[in-house]
Amino acid sequence: MSNQVQQTTVGFIAKEIFVTSAGLEIVENFLDVAAISFFAVMGIVTNTIIIIVFSTQGFQDSVNISLTAMAIWELFKCIVGLAMRVYGPLGWISPVYRKTWKNISTPTLNYVQVFANYVTYVMAAYVAFERCLCVALPFKVKSIFVPRLTLVMMILISIVVILSFGIIFFVYDIYWIVDPIYNQSIIVYTNNAFYRKYGSGVIEYFTYIGFLNPVFCFVVIFLCTVVIFYQLHKMSKFRSKSIYKDKEKEMSSREKQAVKMLLVVIIVYILALLPRFLLHAGKMVEPEFYYLRAYHNLFNVCAYIVMTVDFINASVHLFIYLKMSTNFRLTFFNLFPWCRRQ
Repeated sequence: MSNQVQQTTVGFIAKEIFVTSAGLEIVENFLDVAAISFFAVMGIVTNTIIIIVFSTQGFQDSVNISLTAMAIWELFKCIVGLAMRVYGPLGWISPVYRKTWKNISTPTLNYVQVFANYVTYVMAAYVAFERCLCVALPFKVKSIFVPRLTLVMMILISIVVILSFGIIFFVYDIYWIVDPIYNQSIIVYTNNAFYRKYGSGVIEYFTYIGFLNPVFCFVVIFLCTVVIFYQLHKMSKFRSKSIYKDKEKEMSSREKQAVKMLLVVIIVYILALLPRFLLHAGKMVEPEFYYLRAYHNLFNVCAYIVMTVDFINASVHLFIYLKMSTNFRLTFFNLFPWCRRQ
């Protein structure tokens, strides 16, 4: 069935199954151009502030390292995402510029922003796992999860995730053609010789790893969150019933506050992962549910919704930290005193 759909933007006419081309354009302008651009700008500002605040505090704490690493990737994603949405303003100048930039960014910047998401998902899973062990076995693992290990893991996660997804960049060629509609030269992308030779295996691998990444991260984050909630409830219940408190086995108030803040961050990631999980599940159930295939329009609409949720997630962490971390809030207001309420 996939052979019936030309794998190129040249002459490709999407089948209007569930979503018309006109409807897709409306969704594209509202979500992909307007909404995501707004959250991308917001994410650039908020993640830059997060990086500045944590850098000012220093990296003696592994939590600061992991949250800074996540903020760096979220910042990178927002910058790339905003650059990709330049096709919107370019369309005000010329539809040729809009189409050309969109064709350049779809097989390049589009995947980069998605891969940045995958990196932060795995980092969030690592943070959840680390906190889970620290809460369940605080004094047995405290000497293991030192800042140096956290830094190494953040770098290692970044490298492994990018390498595992990078093969998708080899399946497209980008070149100039004369578009008969505009009677001008535009850039298009098409599946290349590498795709024609290895395409089925590459797409199958990319589909499965793209499915397994969010599913694995979702499962790890969810289970660790359940364990953390249980352990915190158990500790609270024990303290309320016991007169004698073993100070050596009790978490400090600062550690408890950090765990609670990280729980909120982790829950936000769970909510952000759900739509992407459903998108990949749809791709596995129906192979034609993808770009330049039978359900091209419907897939684009779903992808815009998923990406909007991702960018919302990338832009809200600053407010979580300000609300739930006293140290972060104090450092923030010392750096930006004009933001303090009068």
